[in-house]
Formats: sequence, C-alpha cells, structure tokens
Amino acid sequence: MQTDLLEEWLARAKGRKLNIYLGEAKGNCGMKPPFSLMRLLMGCSEQWQGVHFDMSKPWWVIFTLTATVTNAAQPRPRIVPLPNLRSISIRVSELKRYSVHMLNLSLAPSLRSVGLFNLPEHVIDRVTDYFPCARITELTLTISSTELGDILCHFPRLQSLSLIDCAELRVRRSAIHETLRNLIIHCKDEWNWSLAFGKAVTFPALQRLEIVCSGHVDYSRIILSFIRRSQCHLTSLTIECYIPAEHDFINMLFSLDSLSELHIRNPKPLH
Repeated sequence: MQTDLLEEWLARAKGRKLNIYLGEAKGNCGMKPPFSLMRLLMGCSEQWQGVHFDMSKPWWVIFTLTATVTNAAQPRPRIVPLPNLRSISIRVSELKRYSVHMLNLSLAPSLRSVGLFNLPEHVIDRVTDYFPCARITELTLTISSTELGDILCHFPRLQSLSLIDCAELRVRRSAIHETLRNLIIHCKDEWNWSLAFGKAVTFPALQRLEIVCSGHVDYSRIILSFIRRSQCHLTSLTIECYIPAEHDFINMLFSLDSLSELHIRNPKPLH
C-alpha cells in the first residue's frame, strides 16, 4: 500500500485535529493487512478528533500490536494516546472467522460519542472494558439482543441512545435514566418486548423518540403509558410501524401536549 502522499500530508497537518475515515472499496475485501497505513496513523493519534472504521475485518487491532517491552518475558500492549478523540465509529462486515479484540479507549478523556456496528455480542457485552462509559453522551449499537438496564446503568451521562436491528430488548428490572433525551429503536420483527418497555422504563428528560419495527404497536397502552410515567416533555416523535387501529394512535397524539414534530413513515412489509 502506497503511503508516501499520506505521510507527507500528515507532516504538514501536524498540530491540527484530524477526522480519520478508514474504509475499503467494495469488492476489495481480500486486501492484505494495512500494517504500514495503521502505524502511520497511529503516529498522529494525539491529533485524532474523530475516527471511523468501515472494514471487512477488524484491522484496528494493528494499533495495539506494537508492544512496549518491560522485559523479554512480559510484553505489554501499546497504549495509544488519544487526548483529543471525541467520537469513534466501528463497522465490520466479516467477523465469523475472527476473534475480535476492541481498541482500548478507556483512557480517552474527551470521548463522548461511540458507534458500534455488526460487532459480536461478546464484544458489546464488554463495552465497559473498552470505553470511558461514565463520560459517553451518545451511543449507537447494532445489536440483536441486549439488556436495556445494563446499558443505562453503565452510561450515567448518556443523552442519546440508538439501538439498531434489535430483535430482543430485555427489560428485566425497572430502568430510570435522568439525562437521556433522544431514544431511537429499530426492531427487526414484532416489538415483542414492548409490554416490558411500557411498564419498566422511565426517562424524565426524553424529548425525541423514534420507533421503527415491522410489527404492530399498542400506542396507548405502551407508548403513552411510558411517556406519562416518565413525565417527560416529548417534542419529537417518529413512527415507522403499522397502525392497525387509527383511533388508538390518534388518542395517543391528542394526549401529547408538548409534541411539536411528528414523522410517520411507511413500515417495511412483514415477511
């Protein structure tokens, strides 16, 4: 991989904050590991402000391959300095053959926004090991199954949560979050966890709610019940679900006095 031009540009950009977008062209999934490119980028990690990886394989582990050796028997992984990093987004298309290890960002003091797409559940489950969760304000996950209460308790300052392609969202216990303002939930199938959601979740600061699913939703019994219990001032509502009983949906809207923005989209057809 030719990196001469990039190396020259990085030398000229020294001292500036950088947004790094690293992806692969379609049909180029068989590329060799980009060791030289990754190491070149790692050399300017203190300048990173945003990092976006869109790859077929988890090449970011190359950042931690260069070891700082204290003695020959116990090499330690390199700690990548990231003092200015505010956002990171990681998307991987091929994971079946790979054991994924996350880039450790627990010491990134400025990190506020995290997006993880197509990563296996065992990586998502250990998100607290890799990120400064107490500082994160925006979190986006593509995940098939998760426990909502676990996410909320680990991210006390979270203001925006997006759960994409979520087939099973468990709510085993009551979950109250004081700072969450935006909630986006995209379901693959029927909203089979909606009843638990309606009874157990409370977001008093919520302003924006978006629900996308291919099934039916009981608007008054679930959505309106959740909003009333939260005592939030919802200003924006986006619905992409079937509306089997229009009067139920209309009754819910009439009860939302603070609503100023409504988006209704046609849902994808049921299979």
